Amino acid sequence: LATFPVVFLYAENTGEAIVLPEALVSLALVIAATTLLIFVLKWFIGDSAKVAMIVSIILVIFFSYGLIHDFLDVRIGFSIAGSNISEHRIMLPVSGILAVLGVSLVLLFQGNMAPLMRIIAVVALAVVLANVGRIGWDTWRNSNNTLAPSQTFNSTVRLQPGVDQLPDIYYIVLDAYGRADVLEENFGFGNGG
Repeated sequence: LATFPVVFLYAENTGEAIVLPEALVSLALVIAATTLLIFVLKWFIGDSAKVAMIVSIILVIFFSYGLIHDFLDVRIGFSIAGSNISEHRIMLPVSGILAVLGVSLVLLFQGNMAPLMRIIAVVALAVVLANVGRIGWDTWRNSNNTLAPSQTFNSTVRLQPGVDQLPDIYYIVLDAYGRADVLEENFGFGNGG
């Protein structure tokens, strides 16, 4: 379950800005943090199934925070008593309360959680493997779509000695200009001259 967000992010961006070494570093950090959390909780709780469920709850809350924030902020924009519910000062405590509530329910549960955790593990493994398959497919497809050297753009730019590649160049195109009253009120800029 811990590997899913990183693998999914890389699968969604294969061939884009995220490169495999960066994804592997993120994956290693997530696995290390999750493993440490498992060992600490195992030392305190002892029951492997409960530890797995608690770690799963924490991972789901942690990795879904940004998605929920964006959904509430962009899609809904709902506010209560004049406060947007997507503000971090509201969402962080709610996430913390949900985590404490979930952990408390797991700790108070008297039954056997092992069968449920097996189902969750199989589903998580299937989803991760599906994304690994997507990564493999996209990588194979992109490697077959590369242009032959004779089909590539012939650049006439000559690099200086000792320079391996050209720098990234960004064009910032301003498509509007602020009104005089907005500039004055928000930035203290008098547009009068």
